[in-house]
Amino acid sequence: MKSTALLTLLFGSGLSSIEIPFKTLSKEALTLMIQEIVENQASSVSHNPSLKIVELEKESTIYLITQPGHFAHPSILKRSIKKLEHENCVEVAGFTVCDPDTMKVWMTQFREQDSVIRSTFVKD
Repeated sequence: MKSTALLTLLFGSGLSSIEIPFKTLSKEALTLMIQEIVENQASSVSHNPSLKIVELEKESTIYLITQPGHFAHPSILKRSIKKLEHENCVEVAGFTVCDPDTMKVWMTQFREQDSVIRSTFVKD
């Protein structure tokens, strides 16, 4: 997986994040959503063993799509740059077929990661 400016901004910049409650979908609806994301002409797709990472640069959005073997499979985590009042923030949303408690764990991992990274940028 190559590092891009969008990946760095969404995962390592220390921007505040806001979490949208995740949605539980049918397997068919999630499969269709994944197909639409991956087949988007503007998407750039990279892979690692447990995730497919889809970047939509013009939308300032990255989708993390779980692959078989990932503990939260099948699920999608969407991270987007959004303007909130006068500052940019990262909006985090999730979509899943898996057990809701499992999805909560996955989203909590990102919330904790964001908090640790933010603490290195913002000092009280």
